[in-house]
Amino acid sequence: MAKQKPRHMAQRGTRREAVPAQDASFEAWRDDDLPRHEQGEEPTRESDDQLHADDSFVDPLPAGEGIRTPTYSRQQLESDRRRREEALEGVRPRHHGRKLLAIVLVLVALGAALGLCYHVWLQIPITVIVDGKQVRTDHQGTTVQTLFEQTQPDVTAGNLLSVTGDVLTQGGGDAYEATVNGNAVSPSDASGYAIKANDQVSFQNGSDVTESYTVGEQTTVQPKLRMEGNEGVIFYVKQWGKPTVTQKETGDQSGQSIDAVVSQGQDLVVERANVHPADGQKLVALTFDDGPSEYTQKYLDILNQYGAKATFCELGQQIQEDPDASKAVVDAGMQLVSHTWDHQQLTRCTAEQVKSELDQSFQEIQSVTGVTTTTLRQPYGSMNANVWLYSGGSMSVAAFWTHDSEDWRRPGPDAIVANCTSYFQPGSIILMHDGGGNRDQDVDALPKIIQAWQAQGYTFVTLSELLDSDPDIPDDIASCQATMPSDAVWPTEIASDSANNAIP
Repeated sequence: MAKQKPRHMAQRGTRREAVPAQDASFEAWRDDDLPRHEQGEEPTRESDDQLHADDSFVDPLPAGEGIRTPTYSRQQLESDRRRREEALEGVRPRHHGRKLLAIVLVLVALGAALGLCYHVWLQIPITVIVDGKQVRTDHQGTTVQTLFEQTQPDVTAGNLLSVTGDVLTQGGGDAYEATVNGNAVSPSDASGYAIKANDQVSFQNGSDVTESYTVGEQTTVQPKLRMEGNEGVIFYVKQWGKPTVTQKETGDQSGQSIDAVVSQGQDLVVERANVHPADGQKLVALTFDDGPSEYTQKYLDILNQYGAKATFCELGQQIQEDPDASKAVVDAGMQLVSHTWDHQQLTRCTAEQVKSELDQSFQEIQSVTGVTTTTLRQPYGSMNANVWLYSGGSMSVAAFWTHDSEDWRRPGPDAIVANCTSYFQPGSIILMHDGGGNRDQDVDALPKIIQAWQAQGYTFVTLSELLDSDPDIPDDIASCQATMPSDAVWPTEIASDSANNAIP
């Protein structure tokens, strides 16, 4: 009778060893080797009692049969599981390095292939047109310099000059000038400028080159004030002054020196001219001096009645005394400009007095009404180059008149009307008075003056609108608010050849 193996021997003989696996079956095997509650299964009461008795596991056998199997604590099982996982990590294949190496090798091979193709392409000759003749170059990418050396065109090199223009070396300048398809190529770019098939290349004589030089001290020459135009009723800044900066340059080879211009300046130019509205527009400007006064509102009512605009040339002192009247002028859509502070004849004033008369009046207008202006109606019409020089840049326009009402004589309303309508011409400026005395005659004459001009097809506009109609007057000047640009400089002397266009 065959002997039966003890039960415990059979179990010991079939116990699985913890051998690392490289496939999915290992995970299943590993889970089978653990108690069911560690596989995610709910343990039975029987198995739970077996598992937790003295914190060990004993494979039960019938009483009196075989030998007890080894016991394993929970800590031993957990340690065994961790060792299996670590073993599994150690044998997993890693291919990232091999893939990266393969990609690098492919890129290197591709770059080498492209480089070879480019090298072969460069060796292919091309045909270009040089000074009207076909020329076959040695290879692609031929530069202008190489083509010049290959064709040797009949051109003459420029000379090397001193800073004063003397010839130092014959032929020491640029060897040639070149154009490719009509576009100039400088000699410094010629050696790197690659030509293409069918390009049209032309070579000309080279340019002269000035010797290198050492820079010395700089000198600044201030602008001067220049008056231009001998007649007209408007003085305005035609050109702002800017300084001229020069520097001493001494040739390194010749030793010669010059005063070279670094930045070219310009004189300040004040133009005297009449206003010529574009296309002969029938525009006329009505002006009132010496206000504001008790008559200001009466004038505003009449102007509003006839749909006419006007310009009020007011004294700073009068504005200070009657600010509401000046505000009413602005609110009515009329223009407000300066008539100085207290009616001084500027051509008889010192530089300080002129500056004070202008600055105070401009500031008072801005303070009371919020209006910024740099336009003046000069008292008595007197104006000359010195007044402009003394203004220091605070004034951009000075307006005279074409029609003088002579209302200051109080000749009667009809005479005032006659003086203001003696002729009709686009760009006319009529002088009347708001303050300075009794103006009842002006109030009576004003409606008839407006009616007479309107009957001739004229429109009454502000001084600014009149100037804006003339295309020869710069826009900023026409605004009557122009200020000196930040890069401009106001002159301190009058040019010796300035026009004598003063109004006494």
